[in-house]
Amino acid sequence: MAQLAMKFVRHGLLVLTGTDPTVDLQDFLEEVEKATTLLGVKDNWVVQLASHQLKYIADRWFKRVEKSRPEDAPPMIWAEFKKIFIKKWLPPGVRAALVILFEILKNDNMTVLEYSIKFEKLSHYAPHLILIEDEKIDRFARGLILGIGKDTSSGRRNTTFTDFVDLAMDLERIYQEERSNRDQDKKARTLGTFSVIPSSGKGQSSRGPWSPQWEQCRKGATVSCYFSGDSSSFLCHAYSPYCRGF
Repeated sequence: MAQLAMKFVRHGLLVLTGTDPTVDLQDFLEEVEKATTLLGVKDNWVVQLASHQLKYIADRWFKRVEKSRPEDAPPMIWAEFKKIFIKKWLPPGVRAALVILFEILKNDNMTVLEYSIKFEKLSHYAPHLILIEDEKIDRFARGLILGIGKDTSSGRRNTTFTDFVDLAMDLERIYQEERSNRDQDKKARTLGTFSVIPSSGKGQSSRGPWSPQWEQCRKGATVSCYFSGDSSSFLCHAYSPYCRGF
């Protein structure tokens, strides 16, 4: 049993404390089932291995459950554990609330990847809403932000959910690149200000109008200069696509 427990723990399963609301309880059950199936664990040992992942409040809860069973009761099997686990940690009220969260889930303040992960987690509690792949894709698409949701409309049919999510992420990346380019173009069109310190009647500055950088910048630019008011420097303003970054 000790060696089996060590192999089980190496799978890096979720630890249930009963104090962390971010832990996906359905994931906990599914991970235990997957790990014990891979290890070929017999049903009467699954519960014992799962109990190793219970800590603090969850551990105390399970110990009370074991003490409440008749002394001559056979070892608890996985089906029985799942039943009392769901009754304790996923009662009808909690499951109903999670279904509502799934129904109103939107991509608004998340990336498409973050949205897809949360969508998959909450969908565990509402399988009746996505009985077939097309229903799952349609519901996911309705939660996307307007631009991405509209542009993915033609790709909803004859595809898998995974491919549809990939399409949405590709569109998100394209929109981000376009937004970045627009921001750069806007910055290039904004007023560029340069400070020049005159010396011996000639302006000298590494970024002044007589530097190599300024010569490149001023190509095709409309340039105007004026004294700043203290007679010690003057400012030059240039409108040119070559002035980006100056």
